[in-house]
Amino acid sequence: MCSKKDFVIICLVILTALLITSCNSKPVAVTGVTLDQATMTLTVGEATGTLVATVAPATATKKNLTWSSSAPEVATVVDGVVTPIAEGTATITVTTVDGGFTATCELTVVPVVVAVTGVTLEQTSMTLTAGEGTRMLVATVAPATTANKSVTWSSSAPEVAAVVDGVVTPITEGTTTITVTTVDGGFAATCELTVALAGVAVTGVTLDQASMTLTVGEATRMLVVTVAPAAATNKSVTWSSSAPEVAAVVDGVVTPIAEGTAIITATTVDGGLTATCELTVVPVVVAVTGVTLDQASMPLTAGEATGTLVVTVAPAAATNKSVTWSSSAPEVATVVDGVVTPITEGTTTITVTTVDGGFTATCELTVVPVVVAVTGVTLEQTSMTLTAGEGTRMLVATVAPATAANKSVTWSSSAPEAAAVVDGVVTPIAEGTATITVTTVDGGFTATCELTVAKAL
Repeated sequence: MCSKKDFVIICLVILTALLITSCNSKPVAVTGVTLDQATMTLTVGEATGTLVATVAPATATKKNLTWSSSAPEVATVVDGVVTPIAEGTATITVTTVDGGFTATCELTVVPVVVAVTGVTLEQTSMTLTAGEGTRMLVATVAPATTANKSVTWSSSAPEVAAVVDGVVTPITEGTTTITVTTVDGGFAATCELTVALAGVAVTGVTLDQASMTLTVGEATRMLVVTVAPAAATNKSVTWSSSAPEVAAVVDGVVTPIAEGTAIITATTVDGGLTATCELTVVPVVVAVTGVTLDQASMPLTAGEATGTLVVTVAPAAATNKSVTWSSSAPEVATVVDGVVTPITEGTTTITVTTVDGGFTATCELTVVPVVVAVTGVTLEQTSMTLTAGEGTRMLVATVAPATAANKSVTWSSSAPEAAAVVDGVVTPIAEGTATITVTTVDGGFTATCELTVAKAL
C-alpha cells in the first residue's frame, strides 16, 4: 500500500512529465481549403444547398472558417448553407481564419420552373392528298407560362406521311397518326391523318336556298349542298353560322335559337369554296283564330260619301293581322282597306279575309240611287170660283225640281164644309170660301189656291 509520501512523489513526477511535453509540442498550421462543389445551381425560393469545406491538413490546429457571397441579393451563405433569393449568379467563398486560404463555388440561381401540364393540337383529324401541298399542325402547350415548351413530332406511318416541326407532308395513300410530345412531362396529343390519292378537284358549291326564314324554338330546316363537279373526289364540306346565338348548323341542319339574322356558310374541304344562305329567325307566331266587322249591313248612296268598315282580328295578340278586302260586285261598290266607295245602284257583299288562316267576315251593302230633294211646289191656279153642287175642278201641282226623287204631295181644304179636295180634285159643296193647300211630302213645301164657292142659281 502506497504511503502518503509515495503518492506525493508520483504526482510530482507526472506533473514534471506534462510540463516537459508541453514545452516541446508545436501548433499545426493550415495549408489550404477546398469545397466539395465548384459549381451549384439552385432555384429561387426553393431548397437551400450545402457546401462542405475541407481544411488541410487534417491535423491543422485551427480549422475555423468564414463564409461570404459576392451577391447577397442573389444568395446568402451561413456555415456553408446557401439560400437562393433571386435569379442571378454569385460566388460563394470560404476563407480559413488561419492563413486566409480560400475556396470558391460558382452559384447560379434560376427562376422557378413552371411545369407542362398538357398539349393540344388545333386539329384532331385531317385529310390530305398524296403528293400535294403540306399542312401545318399547330401545337399548344399548357400552361401558357410553362418554362419549356419544346415538343417533338412523330408519324406512326412515315411512309404515308412525314412530319417536321408540325409541317405534315403527305406521301402516299393510307392513314397515320401524327403525335406531338412535350419534352417536359412527355404529354402527347394526336391527329388522325388520312392521305387520299390525287383526284378531281372541287370547282364550286351551291345551296338549295339563298335565304330562309325560321321561327324561334320551332322546327329545324335542312340546307342541301351541291358540290361541283359531280365527279369531285372530295365533296366534304364544313358548316358555320355567323351568329350561333341566333341559329346553329350541323351537317346542313339549321336550328333556330333566338330572334335575329345569321349567315349560314358551307365551305368545301377541297379548295375552300363557299356558298351562303341569309337566315332570318322570327319570334313565335300567334295564329289568327277569326275576324269580325263592325257592321253586318250598310246602305250607301251612289256617287256620295264613302263608308268605312272596321275589322277586328282575333286574338288581339295575333302575329299577322294583315287582311285583304273584296267586293262581290265591284261595279256596284269598291273597297280598299275597309273604305267602301258606292258607284251605282245595286247590292254587293264586302268581304274581309285574314292573310293568316283565311278567316272571313262579310257586310251586305246596298247602294241606293242619288236622292234629288224637293225645292218647292206650285199650283197652276192661285184662285178659283166654283158653283155649289156643280162639277168638280182639278188643280194641277208641279213639284220642283222636275228630277226630284219624291214628288208625293198631300191636299187639304181650310173649309171642308165649303169644298173638299182629294188628289187635287176640288168638289164645291156649299156657298163660302176655302183655301186649298198642296204640301210636298219631301220638305213640306206648300202652295195654295183661294177658292170661292158661289150659290147655285
